[in-house]
Amino acid sequence: MLIIPSMLNTVLKYVIRQLNKTFSKAYVISLIIAFLLWALIKFSALYQERVVFNVKLKHLPESFILLSNASHKVTCSVKTTGFRILLLKYWESETVEVEFNDLIKINPQEYRFNLEEIKSRNKPNWMKHVSQIQYENSEILFQVEELFEKRLKIVPKIELGFKQGYILENIHLNQDSIDVLMPKSLSDIKEIYTYQKQIGDLSKSEIFELSIDIPKLWKIVNHSTKVECQVVVDQLTQGIVSIPIEKENGIDIKYFPSRVEVKYSIPSKQFNAINENDIIVKVESSFVELEQNEALKVNVVSKPSSVEILSISPSEVEFLIFDNE
Repeated sequence: MLIIPSMLNTVLKYVIRQLNKTFSKAYVISLIIAFLLWALIKFSALYQERVVFNVKLKHLPESFILLSNASHKVTCSVKTTGFRILLLKYWESETVEVEFNDLIKINPQEYRFNLEEIKSRNKPNWMKHVSQIQYENSEILFQVEELFEKRLKIVPKIELGFKQGYILENIHLNQDSIDVLMPKSLSDIKEIYTYQKQIGDLSKSEIFELSIDIPKLWKIVNHSTKVECQVVVDQLTQGIVSIPIEKENGIDIKYFPSRVEVKYSIPSKQFNAINENDIIVKVESSFVELEQNEALKVNVVSKPSSVEILSISPSEVEFLIFDNE
């Protein structure tokens, strides 16, 4: 087991002794100096190299937004020393920063900058040490849009569920509108929504917190991103009212019976406000080719929106038409 490591150790010592005999220290030092001189000459020479760098927009005013990326990749050909190329490739940050004030406006959403117009004071260090630069595309476009302030109505997006016998009375927000900074191209928008929220099994009034869904490029002006939503719940109650059947115009007719009982449900707070004049019932017929004493179905044709019809009794009536000729 110990024979192999011992043999390897002997071989290594032999190789080292032979190398020491072959190369003296002076020779090794001379070899290193020669290599350094060769490298110095090579890396001091000028070379043409392809470089990719970033153009980055900075100091964008708060009243503007970027519709696209703040940086663009640009490819160029540079002529410089081997040392500088080595730094560009592996160590230096290849970035050109462009001031917003140096951009030229093309239209309300596009601004341009030409890299050929970079002033000496704005050049990064890596550019200052490059003797020649040739851009594949020197024209850079930034998609930028100005913001404007507008007040929008807040619309809650909530899906409500109620226990049996309960109904929504109304919804209140602690604030009904909000001021935002938004792109001018969206000036027709009048509303802003909250995030969707589901609330079920309601049997009493409650207050919930809703978050406003702010689009990515918008900004809220001096407001919170949350609103309080009060859901007011009312209990349904039932009632019965006797309603006369409305007669057709121009027809002398008598119904049997002439009144029907309508059973309905309504929010409790509105119960005392309902009377027989609020609900209108008619028979379902055009009175064409009808025979005497034929039963006609009775329908509700008009009612308050808060009233839900449960039943009509009787649901059918007989009639008698008088010929007055």
